[in-house]
Amino acid sequence: LGVYYSGIKRTNDAIKVFDEALSYQETLQSMESYRSKILHYQSLCYYWNGDLKQAISLEKDAISNDFNKTPDYVQALAFYYYKSQDWSNLNTIIKSCYNNSREPVLRKFYQSKATDRATYWSRAGLFFTDFLPSYAFTNPSPELVSYTYDAALFSKGILLAAENKSSEMTLNSDDPELVKLYERYLELKDKKNKTLDEKFEMEALSDVVLRHQKENKNEYRKDFRITWTDVQAKLNTGDVAIEFITIPSPDGNDNYAALIITKEVSAPKLIKLGNFKKFASIPSENIYTTSQYYELVWGPLETYIQNAKNIYFSPAGIFCNTAIEYLPDENDININATHKVWRLSSTKELVLSKPTSYNTCALFGGINY
Repeated sequence: LGVYYSGIKRTNDAIKVFDEALSYQETLQSMESYRSKILHYQSLCYYWNGDLKQAISLEKDAISNDFNKTPDYVQALAFYYYKSQDWSNLNTIIKSCYNNSREPVLRKFYQSKATDRATYWSRAGLFFTDFLPSYAFTNPSPELVSYTYDAALFSKGILLAAENKSSEMTLNSDDPELVKLYERYLELKDKKNKTLDEKFEMEALSDVVLRHQKENKNEYRKDFRITWTDVQAKLNTGDVAIEFITIPSPDGNDNYAALIITKEVSAPKLIKLGNFKKFASIPSENIYTTSQYYELVWGPLETYIQNAKNIYFSPAGIFCNTAIEYLPDENDININATHKVWRLSSTKELVLSKPTSYNTCALFGGINY
């Protein structure tokens, strides 16, 4: 009943009902996780009422009794600290908040098929793609920026990466029969008009792949635990790694920022670049003919890149559709002419092991930007 009241924003009624539920102490003694859930919902009601102090107190109580380490509780506490501008406490809990949020995602991913992963990520991913970048953008402390970089490594293209990891693990298996079954699964998956028997066969083969995934869960999760320090360890002196990120805005006017690491830094740096309207205001015919776009993207980063030998960057948002490595500066020279610039889907590619030889290639050219 309390949840229903809170759902229709009758928060005072909800608080009273939650107080009544909490009064059944004898019953709740054997249901500590349920008590934590009540406290969590009640803290949300106090937040809606504008009482952040009480919301924080109740959420801390919920976390202290939660043996399951539910991500929602510590994420809510982090959000309340953010709204209170209590940066000291937010910096203190962000490590546990990040780890408690990441591990359930990985557990869900190795236990699930692609469609289930997508549904789960649509909600669970918000902490990594929306909330954490907003915290760091507002208060770019070393702690918040470091975990925002980790979140970018974790979340960029995560659904495709999860599917590719499953495929890679199966195809590299020592079991030739498993490889054969997976190749049959891929054949059926690509077929447009499947018979009922083929649909049934594909589902059965999918279950075989999922079982292999579960049996090798540590291998499956390994690539998703890469951190900014792992990327830094792969950099040489003179190398720069950049994760571009977006900070979502309700009106669609997202902010853009660059997270930068070099071999020498003790924590990533966050550089603010501007918002969507600022980039969109530049006429498309000026993007590669004037320095306007360059000054927004690379201009703020010149202190970090001017002497760089290699620049490894991962784009985000509108940068994915723009060849920012070919933007001309005020002297009509693009950054790709003066530096070695590498566009990556994620800078964690510097850490991942890659094949040393290939049997096939695809060549693309003559692109008219």
